Amino acid sequence: MTRTAPRLAGLLTALLLTACSVPAPSPSLSPSIDPELARRAACAGAVQGVVDAVRLFVEPYNVTQPSATPSTTTSPTASPTPGEVDIQSSLEQAQRTIRANKCDEKDFTTDLELRLAGVTTRGPVAGAVLRRLSAGMTGQIGEQVGVIEVAIGDDLALVISRAPAGATLMLPAGTVKLSEPLVLLDGVIIVGAGRSATVLTTSAADAGIFVLTADLVSINDLTLRRVGKAIGSGIVTGPQAVLSLSSVRVLGARAGKDNQGGAGVQLSAEGSQAAGRGTTLEVTDSIFENNAWTGIAASGGHRVSIVSSRFSNNKQCGICFLDGSEGSVSGSRFERNGIGVAVIGDATPTIANNRITAGDVGIQSSGTARPSIDRNTISGSTRAAVIYTDKAAGTLGHTTCQKVRYGIVLGRSSVPTLIDNTCSLVRGGES
Repeated sequence: MTRTAPRLAGLLTALLLTACSVPAPSPSLSPSIDPELARRAACAGAVQGVVDAVRLFVEPYNVTQPSATPSTTTSPTASPTPGEVDIQSSLEQAQRTIRANKCDEKDFTTDLELRLAGVTTRGPVAGAVLRRLSAGMTGQIGEQVGVIEVAIGDDLALVISRAPAGATLMLPAGTVKLSEPLVLLDGVIIVGAGRSATVLTTSAADAGIFVLTADLVSINDLTLRRVGKAIGSGIVTGPQAVLSLSSVRVLGARAGKDNQGGAGVQLSAEGSQAAGRGTTLEVTDSIFENNAWTGIAASGGHRVSIVSSRFSNNKQCGICFLDGSEGSVSGSRFERNGIGVAVIGDATPTIANNRITAGDVGIQSSGTARPSIDRNTISGSTRAAVIYTDKAAGTLGHTTCQKVRYGIVLGRSSVPTLIDNTCSLVRGGES
Protein backbone atom coordinates (compact mmCIF):
# COMPACT_ATOMS: atom_id res chain seq x y z
CA MET A 1 0.00 0.00 0.00
CA THR A 2 2.78 2.43 0.68
CA ARG A 3 4.03 2.61 -2.89
CA THR A 4 0.86 4.43 -3.96
CA ALA A 5 1.30 7.42 -1.65
CA PRO A 6 3.19 9.79 -4.02
CA ARG A 7 0.83 9.04 -6.91
CA LEU A 8 -2.20 9.46 -4.67
CA ALA A 9 -0.91 12.78 -3.39
CA GLY A 10 -0.58 14.10 -6.94
CA LEU A 11 -4.03 13.01 -7.97
CA LEU A 12 -5.55 14.30 -4.75
CA THR A 13 -3.94 17.67 -5.43
CA ALA A 14 -5.45 17.77 -8.90
CA LEU A 15 -8.85 16.90 -7.48
CA LEU A 16 -8.69 19.38 -4.63
CA LEU A 17 -7.60 22.25 -6.85
CA THR A 18 -10.56 21.77 -9.15
CA ALA A 19 -14.14 22.32 -8.18
CA CYS A 20 -15.66 19.12 -9.49
CA SER A 21 -14.78 16.10 -11.53
CA VAL A 22 -15.68 13.75 -14.25
CA PRO A 23 -17.74 13.40 -17.23
CA ALA A 24 -21.37 13.74 -17.87
CA PRO A 25 -21.93 15.08 -21.35
CA SER A 26 -25.03 17.14 -21.93
CA PRO A 27 -27.68 15.10 -23.67
CA SER A 28 -28.65 16.44 -27.03
CA LEU A 29 -32.06 18.04 -26.93
CA SER A 30 -34.89 17.31 -29.27
CA PRO A 31 -38.19 19.19 -29.62
CA SER A 32 -40.03 16.36 -27.86
CA ILE A 33 -38.02 16.68 -24.65
CA ASP A 34 -38.82 19.25 -21.99
CA PRO A 35 -35.73 21.53 -21.86
CA GLU A 36 -35.96 21.89 -18.06
CA LEU A 37 -36.11 18.15 -17.53
CA ALA A 38 -33.16 17.75 -19.87
CA ARG A 39 -31.21 20.38 -17.96
CA ARG A 40 -31.89 18.64 -14.64
CA ALA A 41 -30.91 15.30 -16.12
CA ALA A 42 -27.64 16.78 -17.33
CA CYS A 43 -26.89 18.20 -13.87
CA ALA A 44 -27.72 14.88 -12.23
CA GLY A 45 -25.55 13.14 -14.80
CA ALA A 46 -22.65 15.41 -13.94
CA VAL A 47 -22.99 14.46 -10.27
CA GLN A 48 -23.13 10.78 -11.13
CA GLY A 49 -20.09 11.16 -13.33
CA VAL A 50 -18.11 12.52 -10.40
CA VAL A 51 -19.30 9.68 -8.16
CA ASP A 52 -18.43 7.06 -10.76
CA ALA A 53 -14.93 8.50 -11.15
CA VAL A 54 -14.40 8.54 -7.39
CA ARG A 55 -15.56 4.94 -7.15
CA LEU A 56 -13.17 3.98 -9.95
CA PHE A 57 -10.29 5.83 -8.27
CA VAL A 58 -10.91 4.32 -4.83
CA GLU A 59 -11.49 0.75 -6.01
CA PRO A 60 -7.80 -0.30 -6.21
CA TYR A 61 -7.34 0.68 -2.56
CA ASN A 62 -10.06 -1.71 -1.44
CA VAL A 63 -8.82 -4.86 0.25
CA THR A 64 -10.71 -7.98 1.22
CA GLN A 65 -8.46 -8.49 4.23
CA PRO A 66 -5.65 -6.49 5.85
CA SER A 67 -2.28 -6.95 4.16
CA ALA A 68 -0.38 -3.90 5.29
CA THR A 69 1.23 -5.07 8.50
CA PRO A 70 4.93 -5.54 7.85
CA SER A 71 6.60 -8.70 9.05
CA THR A 72 9.85 -8.55 10.94
CA THR A 73 11.76 -9.35 7.76
CA THR A 74 9.82 -7.81 4.89
CA SER A 75 8.21 -4.56 3.90
CA PRO A 76 4.46 -4.23 3.45
CA THR A 77 2.71 -5.48 0.37
CA ALA A 78 1.91 -2.57 -1.92
CA SER A 79 -1.68 -1.85 -2.85
CA PRO A 80 -2.70 -1.93 -6.49
CA THR A 81 -2.00 1.21 -8.45
CA PRO A 82 -5.12 3.28 -9.24
CA GLY A 83 -6.57 2.82 -12.71
CA GLU A 84 -5.24 4.87 -15.57
CA VAL A 85 -7.82 7.62 -15.44
CA ASP A 86 -7.29 11.00 -17.07
CA ILE A 87 -8.53 12.92 -14.05
CA GLN A 88 -7.85 16.38 -15.47
CA SER A 89 -9.79 15.72 -18.69
CA SER A 90 -12.68 14.31 -16.68
CA LEU A 91 -12.72 17.39 -14.45
CA GLU A 92 -12.75 19.74 -17.40
CA GLN A 93 -15.55 17.85 -19.13
CA ALA A 94 -17.69 17.86 -16.01
CA GLN A 95 -17.16 21.59 -15.56
CA ARG A 96 -18.24 22.24 -19.13
CA THR A 97 -21.40 20.24 -18.57
CA ILE A 98 -22.20 22.12 -15.36
CA ARG A 99 -21.61 25.54 -16.92
CA ALA A 100 -23.56 24.73 -20.09
CA ASN A 101 -26.58 23.62 -18.10
CA LYS A 102 -26.36 26.28 -15.39
CA CYS A 103 -26.49 23.71 -12.61
CA ASP A 104 -27.15 25.16 -9.17
CA GLU A 105 -23.88 24.88 -7.24
CA LYS A 106 -25.54 24.37 -3.87
CA ASP A 107 -27.81 21.61 -5.18
CA PHE A 108 -24.88 20.03 -6.99
CA THR A 109 -22.76 19.95 -3.83
CA THR A 110 -25.60 18.60 -1.68
CA ASP A 111 -26.41 15.86 -4.18
CA LEU A 112 -22.73 15.02 -4.58
CA GLU A 113 -22.19 14.72 -0.84
CA LEU A 114 -25.17 12.38 -0.49
CA ARG A 115 -24.07 10.14 -3.33
CA LEU A 116 -20.45 10.00 -2.22
CA ALA A 117 -21.64 8.88 1.21
CA GLY A 118 -23.12 5.85 -0.55
CA VAL A 119 -19.80 4.72 -2.05
CA THR A 120 -18.66 1.59 -0.23
CA THR A 121 -15.02 0.90 0.67
CA ARG A 122 -13.11 -2.01 2.16
CA GLY A 123 -10.12 -1.30 4.35
CA PRO A 124 -8.77 1.79 6.12
CA VAL A 125 -6.78 3.26 3.22
CA ALA A 126 -9.70 3.18 0.79
CA GLY A 127 -11.91 4.77 3.45
CA ALA A 128 -9.37 7.54 4.06
CA VAL A 129 -8.98 8.22 0.32
CA LEU A 130 -12.76 8.46 -0.10
CA ARG A 131 -13.14 10.80 2.88
CA ARG A 132 -10.38 13.07 1.62
CA LEU A 133 -11.81 13.23 -1.92
CA SER A 134 -15.31 13.84 -0.60
CA ALA A 135 -14.14 16.64 1.69
CA GLY A 136 -12.27 18.33 -1.15
CA MET A 137 -15.10 18.08 -3.67
CA THR A 138 -17.73 19.37 -1.28
CA GLY A 139 -15.68 22.30 0.03
CA GLN A 140 -15.13 20.92 3.52
CA ILE A 141 -11.35 21.32 3.61
CA GLY A 142 -10.36 24.55 5.30
CA GLU A 143 -8.47 27.10 3.23
CA GLN A 144 -6.36 28.51 6.06
CA VAL A 145 -3.62 26.41 7.62
CA GLY A 146 -3.94 26.85 11.37
CA VAL A 147 -4.88 25.16 14.62
CA ILE A 148 -7.85 22.79 14.83
CA GLU A 149 -9.16 22.00 18.30
CA VAL A 150 -10.33 18.38 18.64
CA ALA A 151 -12.76 17.47 21.41
CA ILE A 152 -13.26 14.14 23.15
CA GLY A 153 -15.89 12.28 21.12
CA ASP A 154 -14.93 13.84 17.78
CA ASP A 155 -14.29 11.45 14.90
CA LEU A 156 -10.55 11.99 14.53
CA ALA A 157 -10.41 10.33 11.10
CA LEU A 158 -13.13 12.69 9.83
CA VAL A 159 -11.41 15.72 11.35
CA ILE A 160 -8.15 14.80 9.61
CA SER A 161 -9.90 14.27 6.28
CA ARG A 162 -11.09 17.87 6.42
CA ALA A 163 -7.87 19.42 7.69
CA PRO A 164 -5.73 21.36 5.20
CA ALA A 165 -2.23 20.05 4.65
CA GLY A 166 0.09 21.42 7.33
CA ALA A 167 -2.66 21.99 9.90
CA THR A 168 -2.06 21.49 13.63
CA LEU A 169 -4.57 19.27 15.43
CA MET A 170 -4.74 19.92 19.17
CA LEU A 171 -6.02 16.87 21.04
CA PRO A 172 -7.58 17.23 24.49
CA ALA A 173 -6.57 15.52 27.71
CA GLY A 174 -8.30 12.17 28.04
CA THR A 175 -8.62 8.99 26.03
CA VAL A 176 -9.31 9.01 22.29
CA LYS A 177 -10.36 5.58 21.01
CA LEU A 178 -9.43 4.40 17.51
CA SER A 179 -11.22 1.32 16.20
CA GLU A 180 -9.65 1.62 12.74
CA PRO A 181 -6.16 2.72 11.68
CA LEU A 182 -5.75 6.47 11.41
CA VAL A 183 -4.50 7.02 7.84
CA LEU A 184 -2.52 10.21 7.18
CA LEU A 185 -2.49 11.18 3.49
CA ASP A 186 -1.12 14.69 4.00
CA GLY A 187 1.40 16.29 6.31
CA VAL A 188 -0.13 17.35 9.64
CA ILE A 189 0.97 18.13 13.18
CA ILE A 190 -0.80 16.21 15.95
CA VAL A 191 -0.31 17.56 19.48
CA GLY A 192 -1.68 16.11 22.70
CA ALA A 193 -2.04 17.75 26.10
CA GLY A 194 0.96 15.79 27.42
CA ARG A 195 2.36 12.27 27.23
CA SER A 196 0.49 11.26 30.38
CA ALA A 197 -2.59 13.34 29.64
CA THR A 198 -3.64 12.39 26.09
CA VAL A 199 -3.88 8.69 25.26
CA LEU A 200 -4.82 7.29 21.86
CA THR A 201 -5.96 3.70 22.30
CA THR A 202 -6.22 1.53 19.22
CA SER A 203 -7.73 -1.92 18.73
CA ALA A 204 -7.24 -1.75 14.96
CA ALA A 205 -5.59 -4.54 13.01
CA ASP A 206 -2.31 -3.79 11.23
CA ALA A 207 -1.49 -0.39 12.73
CA GLY A 208 -2.80 2.35 14.94
CA ILE A 209 -1.52 5.00 12.52
CA PHE A 210 -0.47 4.68 8.88
CA VAL A 211 1.71 7.51 7.51
CA LEU A 212 1.26 7.46 3.71
CA THR A 213 2.53 10.85 2.60
CA ALA A 214 5.90 12.32 1.65
CA ASP A 215 5.12 15.47 3.64
CA LEU A 216 6.28 15.86 7.24
CA VAL A 217 4.03 14.33 9.88
CA SER A 218 4.75 15.44 13.45
CA ILE A 219 3.25 13.74 16.53
CA ASN A 220 3.91 15.26 19.95
CA ASP A 221 2.95 15.02 23.62
CA LEU A 222 0.73 11.94 23.69
CA THR A 223 0.64 8.18 24.23
CA LEU A 224 -0.34 5.63 21.59
CA ARG A 225 -1.38 2.37 23.23
CA ARG A 226 -2.49 -0.80 21.48
CA VAL A 227 -5.29 -2.62 23.29
CA GLY A 228 -7.23 -5.80 22.60
CA LYS A 229 -6.07 -8.91 20.76
CA ALA A 230 -5.67 -7.63 17.19
CA ILE A 231 -2.24 -8.14 15.61
CA GLY A 232 -0.54 -4.91 14.64
CA SER A 233 2.02 -2.18 15.23
CA GLY A 234 1.72 1.31 16.65
CA ILE A 235 2.81 3.49 13.71
CA VAL A 236 3.65 2.18 10.22
CA THR A 237 5.14 4.43 7.54
CA GLY A 238 5.85 4.04 3.86
CA PRO A 239 9.17 4.51 2.05
CA GLN A 240 8.53 8.20 1.30
CA ALA A 241 7.44 9.15 4.81
CA VAL A 242 9.09 11.76 7.03
CA LEU A 243 8.01 11.42 10.66
CA SER A 244 8.86 13.40 13.79
CA LEU A 245 8.02 12.18 17.30
CA SER A 246 8.54 14.28 20.40
CA SER A 247 7.55 13.35 23.94
CA VAL A 248 5.45 10.39 22.82
CA ARG A 249 4.98 6.94 24.30
CA VAL A 250 4.20 3.93 22.10
CA LEU A 251 3.39 0.58 23.66
CA GLY A 252 1.52 -2.68 23.41
CA ALA A 253 2.17 -3.69 19.77
CA ARG A 254 1.21 -7.33 19.18
CA ALA A 255 2.92 -9.83 16.87
CA GLY A 256 1.31 -12.63 14.85
CA LYS A 257 2.38 -16.18 14.00
CA ASP A 258 4.22 -15.12 10.83
CA ASN A 259 6.23 -12.40 12.58
CA GLN A 260 3.70 -9.78 11.55
CA GLY A 261 3.13 -6.66 13.58
CA GLY A 262 4.63 -6.06 16.98
CA ALA A 263 6.59 -2.85 16.30
CA GLY A 264 6.08 0.39 18.16
CA VAL A 265 7.16 2.23 15.00
CA GLN A 266 7.84 0.47 11.67
CA LEU A 267 9.63 2.42 8.94
CA SER A 268 8.97 0.17 6.01
CA ALA A 269 10.62 0.09 2.60
CA GLU A 270 12.22 -2.41 0.28
CA GLY A 271 15.75 -2.36 -1.06
CA SER A 272 16.89 1.27 -0.98
CA GLN A 273 13.47 2.90 -1.52
CA ALA A 274 13.84 5.27 1.42
CA ALA A 275 17.51 6.18 0.89
CA GLY A 276 18.93 9.54 -0.11
CA ARG A 277 16.29 11.76 1.48
CA GLY A 278 17.98 12.77 4.71
CA THR A 279 16.45 11.94 8.09
CA THR A 280 13.13 10.12 7.76
CA LEU A 281 12.45 9.64 11.48
CA GLU A 282 13.36 12.09 14.21
CA VAL A 283 12.67 11.03 17.80
CA THR A 284 13.20 13.14 20.92
CA ASP A 285 12.38 12.40 24.58
CA SER A 286 10.09 9.47 23.80
CA ILE A 287 9.34 6.04 25.27
CA PHE A 288 8.87 2.71 23.47
CA GLU A 289 7.94 -0.18 25.71
CA ASN A 290 6.27 -3.57 25.94
CA ASN A 291 6.12 -4.14 22.19
CA ALA A 292 6.12 -7.77 21.04
CA TRP A 293 8.78 -7.28 18.39
CA THR A 294 10.63 -3.97 18.65
CA GLY A 295 10.36 -0.39 19.80
CA ILE A 296 11.51 0.96 16.42
CA ALA A 297 12.34 -0.91 13.20
CA ALA A 298 13.99 0.83 10.24
CA SER A 299 14.54 -0.79 6.84
CA GLY A 300 15.06 -0.02 3.16
CA GLY A 301 17.42 2.93 3.56
CA HIS A 302 15.44 4.84 6.18
CA ARG A 303 17.60 7.19 8.24
CA VAL A 304 16.78 7.88 11.89
CA SER A 305 17.86 10.37 14.52
CA ILE A 306 17.00 9.26 18.05
CA VAL A 307 18.01 11.24 21.14
CA SER A 308 17.12 11.21 24.85
CA SER A 309 14.62 8.36 24.56
CA ARG A 310 13.91 5.13 26.43
CA PHE A 311 13.33 1.58 25.16
CA SER A 312 12.04 -0.92 27.71
CA ASN A 313 10.78 -4.52 27.67
CA ASN A 314 10.56 -4.84 23.90
CA LYS A 315 10.67 -8.57 23.27
CA GLN A 316 13.20 -8.90 20.44
CA CYS A 317 15.01 -5.57 20.26
CA GLY A 318 14.72 -2.02 21.49
CA ILE A 319 15.73 -0.78 18.03
CA CYS A 320 16.19 -2.97 14.95
CA PHE A 321 18.24 -1.52 12.09
CA LEU A 322 17.51 -3.67 9.03
CA ASP A 323 18.75 -3.78 5.44
CA GLY A 324 20.48 -0.53 4.45
CA SER A 325 19.04 1.61 7.22
CA GLU A 326 21.25 4.18 8.92
CA GLY A 327 21.20 7.14 11.28
CA SER A 328 22.09 7.66 14.92
CA VAL A 329 20.98 6.75 18.43
CA SER A 330 22.43 8.79 21.26
CA GLY A 331 21.81 9.76 24.86
CA SER A 332 19.16 7.06 25.27
CA ARG A 333 18.41 4.24 27.70
CA PHE A 334 17.68 0.60 26.90
CA GLU A 335 16.25 -1.58 29.67
CA ARG A 336 15.32 -5.27 29.61
CA ASN A 337 14.95 -5.63 25.84
CA GLY A 338 15.82 -8.92 24.16
CA ILE A 339 18.61 -7.08 22.33
CA GLY A 340 19.13 -3.41 23.09
CA VAL A 341 20.13 -2.46 19.53
CA ALA A 342 20.18 -5.02 16.70
CA VAL A 343 22.01 -4.12 13.47
CA ILE A 344 21.20 -6.53 10.65
CA GLY A 345 21.90 -6.84 6.94
CA ASP A 346 24.05 -3.98 5.65
CA ALA A 347 22.84 -1.31 8.07
CA THR A 348 25.31 1.41 9.13
CA PRO A 349 23.99 3.30 12.17
CA THR A 350 25.95 5.26 14.77
CA ILE A 351 25.23 4.14 18.34
CA ALA A 352 26.83 6.49 20.87
CA ASN A 353 26.59 7.58 24.49
CA ASN A 354 23.77 5.24 25.46
CA ARG A 355 23.19 3.19 28.61
CA ILE A 356 22.00 -0.39 28.04
CA THR A 357 20.95 -2.53 31.00
CA ALA A 358 19.68 -6.11 31.44
CA GLY A 359 18.18 -8.06 28.55
CA ASP A 360 19.96 -10.86 26.66
CA VAL A 361 22.41 -8.82 24.56
CA GLY A 362 23.33 -5.14 24.63
CA ILE A 363 24.22 -4.65 20.95
CA GLN A 364 24.29 -7.33 18.26
CA SER A 365 25.54 -6.89 14.69
CA SER A 366 25.17 -9.47 11.91
CA GLY A 367 25.28 -9.88 8.15
CA THR A 368 27.55 -7.28 6.58
CA ALA A 369 26.44 -4.50 8.93
CA ARG A 370 29.00 -1.83 9.78
CA PRO A 371 27.79 0.12 12.80
CA SER A 372 29.85 2.79 14.50
CA ILE A 373 29.55 2.07 18.24
CA ASP A 374 31.15 4.46 20.71
CA ARG A 375 31.05 5.39 24.41
CA ASN A 376 28.18 3.14 25.47
CA THR A 377 27.81 1.56 28.90
CA ILE A 378 26.37 -1.96 28.90
CA SER A 379 25.50 -3.77 32.11
CA GLY A 380 23.64 -6.88 33.24
CA SER A 381 23.27 -8.57 29.83
CA THR A 382 22.66 -12.30 30.39
CA ARG A 383 24.42 -13.50 27.19
CA ALA A 384 26.91 -10.80 26.22
CA ALA A 385 27.39 -7.07 26.07
CA VAL A 386 28.24 -6.97 22.33
CA ILE A 387 28.03 -9.77 19.75
CA TYR A 388 29.31 -9.71 16.15
CA THR A 389 28.35 -12.56 13.79
CA ASP A 390 28.72 -13.29 10.07
CA LYS A 391 30.86 -10.63 8.35
CA ALA A 392 29.79 -7.72 10.52
CA ALA A 393 32.43 -5.02 10.88
CA GLY A 394 32.49 -1.30 11.69
CA THR A 395 34.04 0.18 14.82
CA LEU A 396 33.54 -0.49 18.53
CA GLY A 397 35.19 2.03 20.81
CA HIS A 398 35.27 3.19 24.42
CA THR A 399 32.61 0.70 25.49
CA THR A 400 32.22 -0.11 29.18
CA CYS A 401 30.93 -3.57 30.14
CA GLN A 402 29.67 -4.21 33.68
CA LYS A 403 28.25 -7.34 35.32
CA VAL A 404 28.00 -9.29 32.07
CA ARG A 405 28.80 -12.96 31.41
CA TYR A 406 30.78 -12.07 28.28
CA GLY A 407 31.93 -8.68 27.11
CA ILE A 408 32.66 -8.64 23.36
CA VAL A 409 32.00 -11.82 21.37
CA LEU A 410 33.43 -11.96 17.83
CA GLY A 411 32.39 -14.50 15.22
CA ARG A 412 35.06 -16.15 13.09
CA SER A 413 34.43 -13.87 10.11
CA SER A 414 33.62 -10.66 12.01
CA VAL A 415 36.27 -7.95 11.76
CA PRO A 416 35.26 -4.81 13.69
CA THR A 417 37.89 -2.28 14.69
CA LEU A 418 38.18 -2.30 18.51
CA ILE A 419 39.31 0.87 20.31
CA ASP A 420 39.91 1.22 24.07
CA ASN A 421 37.04 -0.92 25.34
CA THR A 422 36.83 -2.07 28.96
CA CYS A 423 35.26 -5.41 28.13
CA SER A 424 36.48 -8.99 28.04
CA LEU A 425 36.97 -10.41 24.54
CA VAL A 426 35.92 -13.82 23.20
CA ARG A 427 36.89 -14.83 19.65
CA GLY A 428 36.09 -17.61 17.24
CA GLY A 429 32.45 -18.51 17.82
CA GLU A 430 29.18 -17.72 16.06
CA SER A 431 26.79 -16.91 18.89
